[in-house]
Amino acid sequence: MGKKILQQARSILLQVEDLQHFFETKKVPLSYPLTIGIIPTIAPYILPKLLAALNQKHPYLQLNVVEDKSLILLNRVRQGELDAKILALLFPCDGMLTLKFCEEDFYWVTLKRNKYSQQQGISNDELKNCIYY
Repeated sequence: MGKKILQQARSILLQVEDLQHFFETKKVPLSYPLTIGIIPTIAPYILPKLLAALNQKHPYLQLNVVEDKSLILLNRVRQGELDAKILALLFPCDGMLTLKFCEEDFYWVTLKRNKYSQQQGISNDELKNCIYY
C-alpha cells in the first residue's frame, strides 16, 4: 500500500510541476509550440533570417516548420493543423487575417513576338492571357 501511495504522490507532483510550467510559459510571449507552413520556393530566402530573429527574440518558442504547396497549407490552416502560413496570396483567404510583410520585384521575360513584349509592365490579367510551356 505504501508503494502505491508513493507512486500516486509522485504522479501528482509531476502533474503539479507540469501545470506550473504551463502557467509560467503563458507569462512569456511565444513560449509555446507553434507550427507554421511555408512554400518551398520562398523558404530558403525567408527562414534563415526569420528563424534567427525568432530564436533571439523568443528563445522559448517551440517552432515547427512545414513545407508544402500553397493550397495545401491554406487548407491545413483552415483545419487547425497549422497556426500560420507564409505564402504568396494567390488564393482567397476568407475568414483569415493576412499580413503583407515582404514585397519583391519580379521580372517577366518573354519572346519579342509576344503581344505584350513592347510594354513597360504587365498586369496580372494580361499574364493570365499568356500561354506558358
